[in-house]
Amino acid sequence: MLAAGTLTAVLLIGMVVAMTPRPTNGPVAVSATTTPVGGLDDGRSDAVPRSIAAASFTAVPNAIAATPIVRQSAVEVAAVMPDLDDLVLVYTPDVTYRMKWADLAFLGLDESALVLDADGRLVARLDGDDIVVLVED
Repeated sequence: MLAAGTLTAVLLIGMVVAMTPRPTNGPVAVSATTTPVGGLDDGRSDAVPRSIAAASFTAVPNAIAATPIVRQSAVEVAAVMPDLDDLVLVYTPDVTYRMKWADLAFLGLDESALVLDADGRLVARLDGDDIVVLVED
């Protein structure tokens, strides 16, 4: 009886070791949501409260994103601007962000990026904090 219990314990431990996934060095997706920007007051007692803006977006490393390599010269420019609630893709050399057009100003990139609409057409270019709209609408 003791031998059967010992054998069962050894088999159970073997299964746990065999079924445990091994760590990988591959890229990991990063997601960020509802990031508060701003504050309620300036520290003065007479300050009028400012509204707090919130941005919601998802970021995926290009190594695992289902996004093709994008070059500005090879992409069609969109005919109309996206609405404020329309989702856009912000393509940087390393990461692709998915966010609402209205939240684009809160991204705060230090690098250049291309902004594509949901159909893959070019809407704007980001140069650091500057948004250069390419749509002639």
